[in-house]
Amino acid sequence: MFSGRRITITREGWYYLFVALFISGGAVGGEVNLMLLLSGIMVAPLLLHWRILSVSLQRLDLERRVPAYVHAGDPLRVHLVLHNDRRRVGSWCMVVQDQLRRNSKRRGAGDLASTQVIFPFTSAGNKSTVSYQWMLNRRGEYQFGALRLMTRFPFGLLKGSRKMQGAQLLLVCPRTGELTSKWFQAMEADRVGGQESYHARGNAEGDYYGLRHWQPGDSRRWIHWRTSARLGQLAVKQFEQQRDRDIALVLDLHLDPDAGSAGQATVELAVSMAATVIQDLGRRTGIQLVVAACGESMHYWAASSSNLVAAEINRCLATIQGDANETFQEGITRLKEELRPGSQVVVVSTRSRDTRNAISLPARPLWIDCSDPGVDAYFHLPGVFSESSQEADEVVNQVEELSST
Repeated sequence: MFSGRRITITREGWYYLFVALFISGGAVGGEVNLMLLLSGIMVAPLLLHWRILSVSLQRLDLERRVPAYVHAGDPLRVHLVLHNDRRRVGSWCMVVQDQLRRNSKRRGAGDLASTQVIFPFTSAGNKSTVSYQWMLNRRGEYQFGALRLMTRFPFGLLKGSRKMQGAQLLLVCPRTGELTSKWFQAMEADRVGGQESYHARGNAEGDYYGLRHWQPGDSRRWIHWRTSARLGQLAVKQFEQQRDRDIALVLDLHLDPDAGSAGQATVELAVSMAATVIQDLGRRTGIQLVVAACGESMHYWAASSSNLVAAEINRCLATIQGDANETFQEGITRLKEELRPGSQVVVVSTRSRDTRNAISLPARPLWIDCSDPGVDAYFHLPGVFSESSQEADEVVNQVEELSST
C-alpha cells in the first residue's frame, strides 16, 4: 500500500528555475515584452512536469518477492514486481529504492544498506519484473525496509516519490560446507567395540544387488518372474539391508565475555559445522536424530531425521548466539531423556574437551573442538570468518548487476 507521495524540485530544476526567474526579472525591469513572454514559456514545463508526475504515480502497486530463508554465502535473488493498474497511460523510468538491515544486538552489525533498480517501461494494465541480487555473508535475521518508488520522467526538473509500507523479514541460515573423509572415518571408527543400536529399514529400502532362491516369508513383490521362468523355480531380488545408527548432536557455543573477534569467529565456525552435519543427516531416513544447541539459550529437538527437520534446525541456528552462560549441562540433561542405548554422540564445541562435563555424557562422545586448527581435517568451509575485518560487519558485501524481464 502506498503512502506519503511527494514531489520535489531537483538540482537541475533549481538551475532551470533560476534562469527563468532571471529572465523574468530582466523582462520586468527592462519592460521587454518578448523576454516576459519567454519567461512565461519557461515556467510552463515545470507545471506540465508536476502534472505528469501526479498522474504517473497513481494506481501503481509494488510487490517484493523473497524466499523465506537463504544460506549465508549463497546469492539472494530479490524480485520486484510493478503492477500498472491504469487503463491507458504507461509508466516510464520508475526507480525503486530497497533497503536491508541486519537485526543484531552487536554494535555496528545493524547498518543499513540500500540499492536502487529501474523499471524502464510498464505498459498500462500489465506488470514488469526486475530482479537484483544481494550477497549476504553473515547469518542472522535481516529486515527489508519500506520500498520507495521514484521517477523524474520526462524532463528531470522535478522528482516524484511514493512510499510503500511493506517490511519483510528474512532468515539467513548458517553457511554450510563439506564433511571430509576423515569425518566419516571417525564416525565409523566410533562404532568399533561399543554397544550399537541399528534399525533395519526393510529389504525394499536397500540397494538391489542380486538374485537368490525364494524362501518362505519373502514377499511376492520381490519375485523376478523372468529369471523364475528360465530357472523353473522362484527367484527373488536380494537387497542390501540398510542400517543406520541413531545420532545425538550437541552444539556447545560457550563464549567468554573477553573472547573478542577470535572467539566470535570460533562460534560461527562451530555453528556452520553443526549445520553441515545436520544437513548431511537430514538426507538419511529412519534414524533417531537428537540435537541440543546450547548458547545464549538452549534449543532441543528429538525426531526422526528428514530434510524438513534439518531445515527447521538450521533456521533456528540462524539466530543462535554464543554466551558465557553454562547451558551445556542443561542440554546434556535433556539429551539423556531421549537418547537410545548405543546412540552415537557428537559434540561440536567452541572449547577443548571439558572432562567434568564429558563425564556426565551418556556415552563416549566424538568431541570436535572448533577452536583447534585441526578442525579443518573434519570439515571444509568455503570462505573465512574474519570478525576483525570491516567486511564482516557489513550487512551487504556485494550487490550484483540488476536484470529486468
